[in-house]
Amino acid sequence: MSKTVEVRVTLPADWPTGVSLTALVPGGTTRAVTIPVDAVVHRGQLTGVRVVTADGVALRWIRLGRAVGEGRIEVLSGLEAGDEIAVEARGRDAVGEEVAK
Repeated sequence: MSKTVEVRVTLPADWPTGVSLTALVPGGTTRAVTIPVDAVVHRGQLTGVRVVTADGVALRWIRLGRAVGEGRIEVLSGLEAGDEIAVEARGRDAVGEEVAK
């Protein structure tokens, strides 16, 4: 999001005339659910992740956001904080596979 705001700045007397200045003003922090990019499963146009359940592994569809840091991506919907995901599942889907913790 981009907004224009007027800001008054006191500069040194020898500051050259006509020099432009760009400033980034942080708008606070946000909390987001992120997962390793390697955990993402693509099935056609659908995007999912393997979630650890009481019965093993289940494929759950998710909606992704932006890349965050090295090798991680934001999850906008489909996962909650605290959900366990299976990153290294065997086989194409691994649905129903038991999970060793």
